[in-house]
Amino acid sequence: MTSPDLSVGSSPLWFGSVEQTLKAWLQAQTERYTHYFWVADANPYGHWQRTLPAVHPSTTYVLPVPDSAHMPGAAERLKTLTTCQHLWSAMLDATLDRRALVLAFGGGVVGDVGGFCAATYKRGVDIVQLPTTLLAMTDAALGGKVGIDFGGVKNALGAFHSPVAVFIDPTFLSSLPLREWRSGLAEVVKHAYIGAPALLERLRQNPHLLQAPHTASGDEWIAVLRSSVAVKAYIVEQDPYEGGLRALLNFGHTFGHALEAYFLSLGTPITHGEAIAVGMLCEWEAPTPSDLELLGPLLPLLPLSAEMWPHLWLLMQQDKKNVGGQVRIAVPGEEPFSLRSLLLTEEEARRRWVRCLRWLHAAQ
Repeated sequence: MTSPDLSVGSSPLWFGSVEQTLKAWLQAQTERYTHYFWVADANPYGHWQRTLPAVHPSTTYVLPVPDSAHMPGAAERLKTLTTCQHLWSAMLDATLDRRALVLAFGGGVVGDVGGFCAATYKRGVDIVQLPTTLLAMTDAALGGKVGIDFGGVKNALGAFHSPVAVFIDPTFLSSLPLREWRSGLAEVVKHAYIGAPALLERLRQNPHLLQAPHTASGDEWIAVLRSSVAVKAYIVEQDPYEGGLRALLNFGHTFGHALEAYFLSLGTPITHGEAIAVGMLCEWEAPTPSDLELLGPLLPLLPLSAEMWPHLWLLMQQDKKNVGGQVRIAVPGEEPFSLRSLLLTEEEARRRWVRCLRWLHAAQ
C-alpha cells in the first residue's frame, strides 16, 4: 500500500484510480472489519460499479438520488431523518456490529447522510469517503463534518465524524453533467480566494476550467484538485472542530445556505455551488470586475429578487455560525488564510443583498 498523498485532519487521502488505491487499502484491512456496507448514489453506481473492488461480506444500499442532469440540486431532498431511518434499518437488517465499515460512494448528499448514519449507528462505526462529484471531492467528503437538514434548515443536525480514508478518483468526473461540474467549481474558487493565490491565477488564466470544465485534461484536474484540497487540509489541521479559522470555509455560506434552502422549499432547487457563488458576492464588501467575471459562469439561472429577502433573513437567523442570535459571516482577509468575522444586522444584510442584485443585473 502506497503512502497517502496528503491528510485532511486525521484522514489519509489518495488520488488516483480506486481500482488500485482502494483495492490495496482494503486488502490491508482484512483483519480490521467484519462487514462492508456500501451507501451508493444510484447514478454513479450505475456507471462505475464494475470499477469498485469486491469485498466480503458486503451489503449495498442504493440511495434513489434524482438524476442531476434533469433535477440539479434535488438530491438535497434526501438529507432527512426519513432517509436516515431507512438507512439505519438496512444497517440493522445486515446485522452490522461496531467493527463494520461504511463506504459512501457518491456526491455530497451521500457522504453527508452516510457519514451521519455511520456516526450515530451503535455510537459510531468507521466510514470511507469515495466522492464522485467535484463538489464532494474538493469539499463535502473532507474534514469529517456530516449531517442532514431539519425543519427547513440546512445541516441543522450533524456531527464530526472523520473518515478513516478518502479516495479521490478524477475518472468519476467524466459522467458529471455540466451544471454539477460548475457546482463544485464554486467551492474550488472559494478555496482559491481563501488560501491559494496560484490556484486563483490558474483559474483566471484558463477560463475553460470554469466555462467548459469537461474539456480539461485529467492532469489539469489532478492539479486543480490537489491545490484546492490542500487549502481545506491546512485549515482542518489548524482547527478540526470549527473553533476559529475553520469558519473561513463558510465564506459565502451564510447567504448561500439560505438561498439553497429557499429554492428547495419552493420545489425548484438550485445547486449548492450556485447558491455559494451568489453568497460570496453578497458577503464580499467590494468584489472587483475580475471577481464578477470569474464567478459569472457559476451563478444560477433562476431569477433573484428583492422580494425574496424576508424569507432569506429568516433562514439566515438559523445559521450554525450565529452566536447569541446574531448573524455572522466569515470573509477572507487580505492575506492567505486570514479571517474576518463580521456581525450583520438585518439592515446591513439586506443592503448587501440589494447590492448583490444590482451587480448581477448589471452583468446580465
